[in-house]
Amino acid sequence: SKSDKWCAIAHMMWSLYPEFKGISAMKCLKFVSPGLLFPRLQTEVVRMVRRRMTRYGIPLARFCLSRAAIGLIGFDAFMIKYRITTERVDNSKTYTMAFIVSIAFLNQMLSIVQVPQFAKRRLFIFVFGGEDAFMSVNEETVCRVWLGMLVRRMWAESKALDHSFLWFLVVTLAYSDNEFQQLVLKEHRERE
Repeated sequence: SKSDKWCAIAHMMWSLYPEFKGISAMKCLKFVSPGLLFPRLQTEVVRMVRRRMTRYGIPLARFCLSRAAIGLIGFDAFMIKYRITTERVDNSKTYTMAFIVSIAFLNQMLSIVQVPQFAKRRLFIFVFGGEDAFMSVNEETVCRVWLGMLVRRMWAESKALDHSFLWFLVVTLAYSDNEFQQLVLKEHRERE
């Protein structure tokens, strides 16, 4: 349906594209970083309790096993990159080259957790999750549809401009958690 199309475009622009900007096996560590692991684990436990253990904890076990495997892959990638970096720093002929190699490694480490994506997710949990700070399947659907409607509105606005597709791409890809927050607060004020 048309709404599914807009929801898919929103997902592609605001979830998939940021992840694909820098692909690295070390990004697997993101899924086991405490700031992301524990809230997600809490979500899985709450879902299990709300289902009244109808699936015997299989989704929770699958979640834990997948995080262990992903963490192992990420840790292995980190160790390989760390060994390569230390070898290159030790064998550098100049301090400048050693510094550049160290900065490149630091850049890779800092990009493991995409802070803007994390902030956006926390904002959506605040807006759509309600008091319990948990997004149920229905609340996830409302969030997804809201994002789809936002993308559809951006596309409609772009049609009145020259180079509409380029404008649409630039605006959607540059849209950050700050703009989302301003938009949500503006909608809230208009309702009051």
